Amino acid sequence: MTAQSISSAQAIPLAYLLHILTDLRRAGLLRSHRGTIAGYELARPATSVTLAEVIAVIERDLSRPTLEEISYPGAAAPLRDVWLAVRSSTSTILRSVTLADVAQRTLPPAVQALAARPYPPPAGRTSPWPW
Repeated sequence: MTAQSISSAQAIPLAYLLHILTDLRRAGLLRSHRGTIAGYELARPATSVTLAEVIAVIERDLSRPTLEEISYPGAAAPLRDVWLAVRSSTSTILRSVTLADVAQRTLPPAVQALAARPYPPPAGRTSPWPW
């Protein structure tokens, strides 16, 4: 696919998308072609590329402290472990979903079960998030 067609289909600004595509190519997840067949293709089968790999490449450029470096004072100290658990759970899910799963709309059963679980917001709130 061309960067322009991906940009249009997914409503991603072209300049931003080109940066992402370059990072994915450098990481070995994509191949780029020039000439009459210009565009990008996966370097491996979609069944072997996980969302965790893609996100790891995209997030690599973010400069922020790691969770291991964060600490909270006093009674809030256990929050670090909560965030570590959230990261671990998220990572487990992202490692279980491939690009083929997304493209074919066939998410793993464990992911489907989590997505189907009702998560009502607390009474009086319209968002499930506490913030």
